[in-house]
Amino acid sequence: MNRRIASIISMLILVGTTVAFAGPVAAQDASPTLTVDKVLVNRTGGVTAMGMVDCSAAVADYWRGIENVPDGTVVLVNVSWTAYQAAGRRTLRADLVDTQASPCWANTTQDVDPGRCKASASGILSPCRWDSGNWGSDGYQYGNGTFKPGTVHLHTVLEGGYYATDADGNLVSIGLYLESGFDMKAVRR
Repeated sequence: MNRRIASIISMLILVGTTVAFAGPVAAQDASPTLTVDKVLVNRTGGVTAMGMVDCSAAVADYWRGIENVPDGTVVLVNVSWTAYQAAGRRTLRADLVDTQASPCWANTTQDVDPGRCKASASGILSPCRWDSGNWGSDGYQYGNGTFKPGTVHLHTVLEGGYYATDADGNLVSIGLYLESGFDMKAVRR
């Protein structure tokens, strides 16, 4: 038995040593950033979320500098999420699959709600607000139970980076993807 324990310990040391000497992982400097600012619960137990998204680094990387981005460019993303909340022995879950893209970067005010993005001195609109409202809904999602004010874990997925390439509005993606997890205090709306 002692031999078996010694064998396991030596394997763990070997694995730990291998990991410790592994080369550095390349940083994703050109990734978008996403924050969750609020999680709200309504009276009927639905849950919704909102925050900010900034694609400035990814846009600059894609076009090899902000100065190279064509005028009139609006970059759009979809932010989907899954909310979890402990409820006794159960875990509540509600999902939102985002079907309405939100801006995350723009160098034009055309087709961008001016109150949605922060404008810089150079005219760049970023970061931008995202929320859970899809095509006129209030954005509240109902899962397998009634959410209450308190701690909610939110797993977010940002996808897209779509921008129009011509007057017809054909979309191309710069291939943005980001997964994040947030523990937030949900409050009653």
